[in-house]
Amino acid sequence: MMKAICLWQPWPWLIFRPDIKERERILDSHVAKDCENRPVHWKHTGELVLCATLKLDPNLDTLRADLFARHGIVMPEKFDTGGIVGVVTVGPMMDRSESPWFTGPFAWPIIKRRIVPFQTMTGRQGLFELKPNYEKYVKDELAKL
Repeated sequence: MMKAICLWQPWPWLIFRPDIKERERILDSHVAKDCENRPVHWKHTGELVLCATLKLDPNLDTLRADLFARHGIVMPEKFDTGGIVGVVTVGPMMDRSESPWFTGPFAWPIIKRRIVPFQTMTGRQGLFELKPNYEKYVKDELAKL
């Protein structure tokens, strides 16, 4: 079974950066969020489906201004919410990093990222297993890439 986690927008958008068409540019710089911070240490490594919650980060306006000022990142006015947005491959959790995106105390380093067409889905808190129909959807879309 594939594992999934739900994040408030704009964090999934910042991980996948669908506005950047040169995908290799994401791998060579910090223009996209390159780690997922967590308050506790989890042992999961490998593929992880990222979902966007229905709710936006309550600090979105502050984040929008801060990310523009520090990184020149212009975020969209609207985000996909309430569903699957993509799949990342994560390495073992770390407790320190040189990444400007690391806030700790722990984070998964993002090794690979793949956007899939948005699919609505009711999410859950924490790390969870995808239902079989959603897992099939994700695997079918990944096979097309």
